[in-house]
Amino acid sequence: MTDGKRTAVVTGGAGGIGSVICERLATDGFDVVIAYCANESGAQETARRCRDAGVDTVIVQADLSEPVGVRTVVGAAVDRFGRLDAFVHNAATAVFGSLPKLASERHDEYLRAFALNTHALLVAAAECAQRMEDGGRIVNISSVSTVQGLFGGAAYAASKAAAESITRTAATELGGRGITCNTIQLGLVDTPTAREVTNQQVLDFYAMQAPVRRVGEPSDVAAMVSHLVGAESAWLTGQTIGLNGGYRF
Repeated sequence: MTDGKRTAVVTGGAGGIGSVICERLATDGFDVVIAYCANESGAQETARRCRDAGVDTVIVQADLSEPVGVRTVVGAAVDRFGRLDAFVHNAATAVFGSLPKLASERHDEYLRAFALNTHALLVAAAECAQRMEDGGRIVNISSVSTVQGLFGGAAYAASKAAAESITRTAATELGGRGITCNTIQLGLVDTPTAREVTNQQVLDFYAMQAPVRRVGEPSDVAAMVSHLVGAESAWLTGQTIGLNGGYRF
């Protein structure tokens, strides 16, 4: 490994926001561990684009809803590059349904949302406490659903809110080593996944509610991640940063 190189893990890095985050960090000079669950071709394409930026990459298939999957991903960074400097938890799953449905018919999906969105971050923070370099960075990608109270969004919102709380606790516990831990709380971002569950009319509606008159792009998220993992953010920790174009809920 070249002296001065930094290594970042990005979960959910095979497509959408995660892929763009990987590419941005590669441009910033990070070697990148791309963690994915099912989309191997997407992970390979993301890795190719990262390598085009002049860095090294490794892709790791793992089910992050299981602790062993999280440990595998962190271990891959240390084994391949000898260090871990940034961990970006972008992977997530969403389940929507009314409270009665979530409590009965969709209970297993409810639990999986917590396993991937919440417990994976808890395990990752514990691994980072042991294996991350001093001065490292943990970034959690969350959602405005934690404060908006969307109909049917109890499981997703609760799992993301719990992850925000874990991030703040990690900031307290790891701050003595200069490790910062922050959450990016996203508004609506125009991704293929978003377009699968919504439509142009909804996108246009949210765009008109925001002062900047548009929804987010994956590059907006990647730019904020880049800032949070950079040296200039060393005094910024324990924060939940709203990235939503100024939209007020």
